[in-house]
Amino acid sequence: MKINFFSIAFFFCLISLNNSLFSQSQNSDGRRYDIESAFIKYKISGNTKGLESLKFDSFGQREISDLDAIRELVFYSVKNIQKIKTKTILNRDSLIAIDLKNKTGVKTLSKNFVNSNRFTKEEILKNDGKIISTGTVLNKKCDVWKTKNLEIWLWKGIALKLKSNITGKKFTKEATEINENIKIEENEFILPPDIKITDYTSAPHKK
Repeated sequence: MKINFFSIAFFFCLISLNNSLFSQSQNSDGRRYDIESAFIKYKISGNTKGLESLKFDSFGQREISDLDAIRELVFYSVKNIQKIKTKTILNRDSLIAIDLKNKTGVKTLSKNFVNSNRFTKEEILKNDGKIISTGTVLNKKCDVWKTKNLEIWLWKGIALKLKSNITGKKFTKEATEINENIKIEENEFILPPDIKITDYTSAPHKK
């Protein structure tokens, strides 16, 4: 069973993109990123506005991300505001995705997790992506990749900037702060109180 965090986060903007772009792979030595540890803050703008943070060590084998955003939907001239507040905790083989607003979450195996910050060049190429230029985000040199629906500023396997415009729905996520060489303390993996978790770790995995 493949668990997509953004579907759990109630239809985040990027869910409309091709999820096969989002890498759940890791290197043979278990590395998910090409940098040992970092704490990255993002600003989200467009039809969805908000903040996201990504903190990882052990080359991404341990990771915590937080999302606090508002998504504006317009249907027949009626505006609807959707609030999103989520936390994802990845600790080596297991992953817990939490909807803090509704105090619910799911636990699954990390190999079933689709990570929207992790990309591989191979998967981008499979989706007819190509490098169109180089650029910098926070003084980090990035290859700028373009697919049909998405532009990706890629640094050490991490998307520091994403841009899309699908049927008039614009989305931009860009790193605003990067701190390298950090460590996640064990108490940061403790679940928030009163969260009801559904365990899918024993569910069969469908490719």
